[in-house]
Amino acid sequence: AIQQHSLQVCTWCRGMARTAATAAKSKSKCGNAEGPAGYVIEQECPELDTAQQQKTLVGKTVLHAWDNATAVGWFKGTVVAGKEKITKKESEAIPRANFVVQYKRSETGVNGLHGLVACDLSERTFGTDQWWVILSEVPQGGK
Repeated sequence: AIQQHSLQVCTWCRGMARTAATAAKSKSKCGNAEGPAGYVIEQECPELDTAQQQKTLVGKTVLHAWDNATAVGWFKGTVVAGKEKITKKESEAIPRANFVVQYKRSETGVNGLHGLVACDLSERTFGTDQWWVILSEVPQGGK
């Protein structure tokens, strides 16, 4: 359960919260995202303006870029909750955090990248050359 975990705050998100560049897109230094085996990258960011639209992102698999001392590269996670599960402390650290992403060590291969992380998943940060994308599973026997 989310309440039992202490959320981390995405280091990139924390850094962006402290700069004046938050309104402009900041490209990932991790190279362009590529879908892992069995997944394709959705090219369009869903509309996330309303609470109802944001709820549609919960349960989706995402690929998020990390560029810090913990991890560098693109890592698969699952959106498990919206802003309502982000604590006041986490909101203060990253005001733009709007979703909780769960990472599994068995999938990331990184000891420090597991558990629940508060992240900024917005149109501003979406794209294969940005900071996150949505993954869709390839149907069995499909491309």
